[in-house]
This record gives sequence, structure tokens and C-alpha cells, in this order.
Amino acid sequence: DEVVSVTFAFTPFERIQGFFMARLAKFPILTDFTLQQADLSSLSQLSCFSQLPHLTTLLIQRPDNAAIEHPHFRSLVLSHMPALTSLNDVAVTEEERTSARRRWAKLHTLYSSAPRCPRAKIAAQSNPASGNPASGNSTAAPQTNSPRTVGNSAGQAASAAISVATTYVGRVIDHAVAVDEKISQLNAVWPGVVAKYQEQVRREMTDPVALERRYRAVAYGDPE
Repeated sequence: DEVVSVTFAFTPFERIQGFFMARLAKFPILTDFTLQQADLSSLSQLSCFSQLPHLTTLLIQRPDNAAIEHPHFRSLVLSHMPALTSLNDVAVTEEERTSARRRWAKLHTLYSSAPRCPRAKIAAQSNPASGNPASGNSTAAPQTNSPRTVGNSAGQAASAAISVATTYVGRVIDHAVAVDEKISQLNAVWPGVVAKYQEQVRREMTDPVALERRYRAVAYGDPE
């Protein structure tokens, strides 16, 4: 309970995320976290830091932590860690914190609803711990479970559902970030090209004449 700082070096981030985070969350006065060469490569991995809401200082050092190079890294970390005052040796301003919270508000809504998504419900129903058979028509033998066993089974099923749903959401976020990065690259090479085609699509979706003109151009080679 007296741990105030922790440093991980040469420890794979997947192990930190899957094994250590839940244990670190039990230290109420833990405020400083340093990460060295942990292969932190994906922005979706950052969500586990929300388990440490009391952290005030986070230092993720180069090399082998590629996620810190991403332009969205800083704002996403701040959205997960509301008490942070220093990130990678740069002070956090209140304006920056507010901007990050607004930018990622829908993401956190997505995470909070993940356990209720269809995929999570399927995982809960098919998990052996839930007491429901995964498949087949066999009838289970009658048995009596103690309240403790029933509670543990329900908790395991819920945990499995949350794990599946969180992984799914993480993949969606990875895809969205990749798309955003490609759009940024296109705009860097051809300024305004993405906005131009967005406007063209919007116009064609609302103007039947423009849509027909586009269709004829693609289907028959007519001039636009």
C-alpha cells in the first residue's frame, strides 16, 4: 500500500497489461509510472492505464515503444488518466486535458457499452463457467451449486465477455487510427484532396442529378 512509483524495463507490455495492471491498481498512492523498452506498439493498449486513475506522472521512453510516436498518443493517454500532470516529461495543461476528454468521449462510451454488445453476450453464453453448454443438445445432470460457486461462475462469465468485447473494440480503434493516419498522409501529399472527395460524395448523396451523372461516368464513360 506504500508503493508510490514503479518502473518496468524489458518487460513485454502484454504481460504488464495482463498480469501487473490489476495488481498495481491496488496501490492507492501509486503516482509515478515509468516504462522502458516494453514493445508498446498499439494505441489500443493504452486503455489499460485507466486502471490507474491516480497516476500523476507517466514516462514511456524510447526505443521499442512505437506507440508514443503516433500523433494521437498524448491525447488518448490523457483521456484515460484524468489526474496526470506530466506525460513524458512534458507538463499537462488543463486545456489539453479538456480537449482530450472531448476528443475521446465517444471512444469511452464505446468501451463502456462493450460488455453489452452481441459478441460479448455470445461469449458469456458459451463460456463453460456460465453453466450453459457451448453447443449440442445434451442435458446436463442435475446439480446443486452453492451461492459462492454461482457467484464465481457469473463473475468468470462476465469477465470473459468483457475481455472479448474489449479486444473487439480495441481492433476497431486500431482500424480507425490506421484510417486516420492514411488520410493524414494523403492530405500531406495532396492538400485538401480528402475534403474535396468528401464534398463530392456528400453532394452526390443529396443530389440525384449529380449521382446519376457520376453513375453514367463510371458505367458508360460519359464525361462528368
